Amino acid sequence: YDELYTTQVWLDAEMELQQSLREPDCKLPQAIAALMFASDSTHLAQFGQVKLWPAYMYFGNQSKYERCQPQSHVAHHIAYIPSLPDTIHDVLRDLRGGKIAAGLMALLLAHCRRELFQGAWKLILDDEFLAAYEHGIAVECVNGIEQQIYPRIFIYSADYPEKVLIATVCDMGQCPCPHCLIHKDHLPDLGSPEDLAVWTEKHQIDNNARHSKVDQARRLVYEDGYVVNSEHVEELLKLESLVPSQNAFSSALSKFSFNFFSVLAIDLMHKYELGVWKAVFVHLIHILKAHDVNSINELNWRYCSVCPY
Repeated sequence: YDELYTTQVWLDAEMELQQSLREPDCKLPQAIAALMFASDSTHLAQFGQVKLWPAYMYFGNQSKYERCQPQSHVAHHIAYIPSLPDTIHDVLRDLRGGKIAAGLMALLLAHCRRELFQGAWKLILDDEFLAAYEHGIAVECVNGIEQQIYPRIFIYSADYPEKVLIATVCDMGQCPCPHCLIHKDHLPDLGSPEDLAVWTEKHQIDNNARHSKVDQARRLVYEDGYVVNSEHVEELLKLESLVPSQNAFSSALSKFSFNFFSVLAIDLMHKYELGVWKAVFVHLIHILKAHDVNSINELNWRYCSVCPY
């Protein structure tokens, strides 16, 4: 597709909006404000532990040729997601009587990170946002025409560790994909007809069955005192790699039939073009060096021989 506003999902959302009941006494033309979110936890220095976790928002109504230019300043900082404080280790240790196994500590910290991340998004998706989502807001656009604008979430771009936080699924669990319910044992079938069948027939869906399992698991943890990885909790959640955390997008937008799994972008930059490609290339260099040390010089010469664009 050329632009977000030429995709079928946009056209479907536009059609749904135009066919919906208008607000009483509102005669303004209706339009969509396409929201595109992105977040990425970042270390601020090569040495040290100073981190920042910004969340950005873009408008899909703008051309991608504007959005890709830093000088256009079209990225809007909407939040800085907090990290767990260093004292969390002491708090968890005290709750367990002063002793806690390393494995259990890791599980509890992962659960607390999920709760904190979802809590931050619950603050963003507040009542004011939901009112605009349902009823729209009157905005005078740059062409001087006042329109009733309805925000709609189309994309959330993130790397895999953040995708599992957004999707509230277990990191590398039985079903590690945030898009479909492929089992971990079937990951080697990637690209096969069987893999395509799972992708098309077993999409991750935010439905009432999922809500019920998560709510039951949370009662076991917060009311009955079971550990997040106890047998009782795992019996409910493990098969689909669910976690005992309420999803902020689901809590706020499920009544509008919003499926948050569908907005997680399949982003080649995060999937391959950054660290993964670097690791693969370094491994190929090691193979080349093991074959013949002088081959490295030959490879460099061939790269230098490529004409610049």
